[in-house]
Amino acid sequence: MQASASFGMSERRSSRIAINLRVIAIQDGLEIPGTVRNLSGGGIQMDLEAISSSAIRSSPLELEISGIGRFPARIVWRAANSLGAEFRISDSMRQLVKLRIAALVRELAKDSPGTSTETPTQTELPQSQEVSDPVDPPPIATAEEPAYLRRSQRVSVKVAARCLQDGYVIPCEILDISEGGARLRFDSLGIAGIRDAPLNLQIPGYGQFLAEFRWRHGFAAGAEFQLTDRQKELLSRRIGKTLRDGALPA
Repeated sequence: MQASASFGMSERRSSRIAINLRVIAIQDGLEIPGTVRNLSGGGIQMDLEAISSSAIRSSPLELEISGIGRFPARIVWRAANSLGAEFRISDSMRQLVKLRIAALVRELAKDSPGTSTETPTQTELPQSQEVSDPVDPPPIATAEEPAYLRRSQRVSVKVAARCLQDGYVIPCEILDISEGGARLRFDSLGIAGIRDAPLNLQIPGYGQFLAEFRWRHGFAAGAEFQLTDRQKELLSRRIGKTLRDGALPA
């Protein structure tokens, strides 16, 4: 990843980074490339080519930022070939964005030991982009799932998956799966972002399922599927094939 950064605390409550990152604005079915110049937990300033700038509308959009994630947003100001956008995300997701920004800065500092962190280059964004201090996500039950709640056989797997919740995507790993649900493992950033709210799980080779979290323990969480009869039938067949291919019951 090609990027450089210098950062520090502004007088506002969100730390800002002057940074060069690739960003894709997704709006009305179009993918419009640009470059991030200023990034915080509340939003970004991005530069656009002249032809791309003319394609941007004032309607809501999604921003896919290299190394950070994909987030719903709205445009709060525009200038010649640049704009400022505010993320439309929950407080817990703002916390996750800040953690990802901090991790990215540490990674860039390792790649470029001589990069200064003393004097940040900051472009002030509109006052509307101020954000409150992050809060912890609503609690999810923290006990492991009791065995008697398991109504179907589980099979041990190790599949990279995606958790879609509140308009953003959190990567995870499926540790085991059944017709009733799955056990997921997140990294330290992902576990901070999940909420006690409905989600969609995209599991390659198995399908996409509506689900709800039932418990969380450390970096793991348990999700219960909300399936149609047809989905249950297809998932049962896939799990059966996984067992026949040599996977072990969980």
